[in-house]
Amino acid sequence: YIETNVPEFLQADMEDGSHKTYAGEPEGLNVLYLNKGDKDGDGIPEWENATAQAGFNTNYTSSGGTIADIDRDGDLDLYISNFIDPDFWGFGMESFGGNRNTLWINQLTETGNFSFIEAAEKWGVSGLVEQEKLDASLPLPNGELLEHPNKANYKGKTVGENAAHTWASLFVDYNEDGYPDLIVANDIPNRLRIYKNEAGKSFSQIEGFDSHKRIGCWMGIAYGDLNGDNKEEFMVANCGANAFSVRNTSLFLANKDELNTQSVCQLNALTDKATLHNAMFAVEGEKVTEISNQINVEFNEYTAPDICNKNNVHPIAYDLYDRMKYGNTITALEFSWNPSFFDIDNDGDLDIYTVGALNRGNDNFIGDFSGGVGRLLVNNSTPERYDFVDRTFEYRLFDIALMNYESDPPKRPSPGTGWHKEDFVHFTDRDSYSGVGFEVSKVSEIKDIFRMHESANSHIAADLNGDGRMDIIVPHGGGYSSVSPDARNLKIDFMGKALAIPPPNKVVKAPTTFEEGATFVYINKDDKPNNWVKIQLENSGQANVFGIGAKVRINEQTERDVLIGGQTMSTTHEPLHIGLGEDALRTVEVYWPDGDRDPQVFTFPEPIKNKTVVLNRGTTQMVMK
Repeated sequence: YIETNVPEFLQADMEDGSHKTYAGEPEGLNVLYLNKGDKDGDGIPEWENATAQAGFNTNYTSSGGTIADIDRDGDLDLYISNFIDPDFWGFGMESFGGNRNTLWINQLTETGNFSFIEAAEKWGVSGLVEQEKLDASLPLPNGELLEHPNKANYKGKTVGENAAHTWASLFVDYNEDGYPDLIVANDIPNRLRIYKNEAGKSFSQIEGFDSHKRIGCWMGIAYGDLNGDNKEEFMVANCGANAFSVRNTSLFLANKDELNTQSVCQLNALTDKATLHNAMFAVEGEKVTEISNQINVEFNEYTAPDICNKNNVHPIAYDLYDRMKYGNTITALEFSWNPSFFDIDNDGDLDIYTVGALNRGNDNFIGDFSGGVGRLLVNNSTPERYDFVDRTFEYRLFDIALMNYESDPPKRPSPGTGWHKEDFVHFTDRDSYSGVGFEVSKVSEIKDIFRMHESANSHIAADLNGDGRMDIIVPHGGGYSSVSPDARNLKIDFMGKALAIPPPNKVVKAPTTFEEGATFVYINKDDKPNNWVKIQLENSGQANVFGIGAKVRINEQTERDVLIGGQTMSTTHEPLHIGLGEDALRTVEVYWPDGDRDPQVFTFPEPIKNKTVVLNRGTTQMVMK
């Protein structure tokens, strides 16, 4: 945000003389490294910085990206999601500027040289509001519209750009016409947008995603077939239903004269003028439909999200609670940066994992919006019905440090400060930590253990130890909001006395001593004797050597897509991991991403299981590892 009343000795001249705008410090240049292989035999590849050669020359706060051959010329193109200039952070303001997204078209096929041309405006996906004639308006409580919430000025001069604030993006051929389309997840006050690829020449927005209902805190994207009907779904992370908790909503309603983009969107969501729950969409041909309240989830009463209990919902949101089925569907999930679809138990279907928070549980600085404990939803769906079971506890995946799952009831040590005198926080403890007064908490029932979460900012799912089971890496941010038993009040020396710094307002806890963010590595110990296979594509002699954008069908039934992107602040490219249950691999059909709609069929003389299979397009060779 911009603080205008800072002392003179902290002020600096941020005026850009050439553009007559205010800008913060230049953001880091995105860097492209080429993998040169393990030249010295030490088991670690060498890398070459090819940023200048590629032509990357933009300085934005980039948060994600996605890769595909969007013009089907044989080489891979790159789309970069850019957020805002953090020197002008604006969630507490009426409006704040964004930054354009960038689309880098690979020139390898055309010129033989490894270089890119930036063409986001030409293709219609820059996110620049006026250039692309986007409706970026934000409804206000008084019935008026704020036409340009992304246009910001400081002392009469432009800050940032009149553009969206994008967290994540994903190239995927949702309509199966042979050209990768684009899903773009923008944060409030902007919309989730889907762009159709117009035969490799440009993109156009699809209908329905320019409406106010698609305004949200949209973040990471996951894509795949969840119910085995060979029609994909995609999930987009959001602030979560906790936005409508008694505590959170009471804070906003008590300050109606201080409305900003965050609180306006919360109020708008009550009347379908915004969406704040984690959302699921079904894809069928050209049609994309939200099905969030059809994704049934069986929650355990001891570990369910707080919002599942209607007593924890502010009465103003009761109608929304009932319509969207917050009690027993995916809409109940908490804040998440990213969802992932992968098969954690190798039974053949895709399960769902989400995790993320803006901060540790000791510091919900914008209320319950910002907290997420992580969730693993195990898939029991059929083509007729979506059914999941919350198995976060059984897989020990709550994003809470020092958890003792063996205890009855499970517990963890209490924080060293900002807590009562109990030594432990138990799963059965309620309401000790809310601290919001009788009127707010007299009917609510908040689980104390969920205020002990860490600050996860991304995750990666991959088979880390090569045993055929998917593992998870979760990095965390640090800060002055420790929930460690070693945490203490942050103090300053004031005239020779050590004084604890008080909380800045009634929402934020008093700052603690600083604690770094740890990285959690979860090794999958599922002992079900299910089979699996990994499939790696090779398109030898082509620029798209790994077949990015291909669709694979296993045993004439299970479909998976080879995609890169979708996540915020993380991504990975691994061989496709396919759970087989008690079955084995017999056939693979590969729909290569060059527009040929006839699949290449690989048939195995003997059923394959628990191996990696390399499928080479040019030689039709099948190599088992």
